[in-house]
Amino acid sequence: MSAVLSRVVPAAAPATPLVEARGLTKDFDVSGSFLARATAPVRAVDSVSLAIRPSEVLGVVGESGSGKSTL
Repeated sequence: MSAVLSRVVPAAAPATPLVEARGLTKDFDVSGSFLARATAPVRAVDSVSLAIRPSEVLGVVGESGSGKSTL
């Protein structure tokens, strides 16, 4: 499962972003049941980078569970 990031870029976008993130990664620990062994962490977001400049619009689209809210 993967999220798709899309953006609309105006012709003369300023160079300075209002919001910028580089290399975002988020893992969640998933525990098994009381008697089961612990499982490996689940990676919800893997090395995501983005920059949002004035007058740009960012849309995050993806399947359920693909990490949109985590982003």
